Amino acid sequence: AMTELMDREFDAVVLDLGLPDAQGSTSTVVLRRKFPELPVIVLSGHDEEVARLRDQHKSGGFLAKSQADSSEIRKQIMSAVFLKGARTA
Repeated sequence: AMTELMDREFDAVVLDLGLPDAQGSTSTVVLRRKFPELPVIVLSGHDEEVARLRDQHKSGGFLAKSQADSSEIRKQIMSAVFLKGARTA
């Protein structure tokens, strides 16, 4: 996925911390360091991890899978892309 991010432009990334190649919350830190302007929406199957990440990063874009239906995920993506556009305008 990192190769794709370096080779192409994306409006946002949805990062599932439960995927085998994800390295937990470290993946979030790495993505935000390498691509500071790229909105990252993080999904986790652990509610307590989502709460901890929200507190740690003082921002939105963190969703617990138990509470994130397709409508909520779409809302988060649209919000992140809108905010990205507002920052770069």
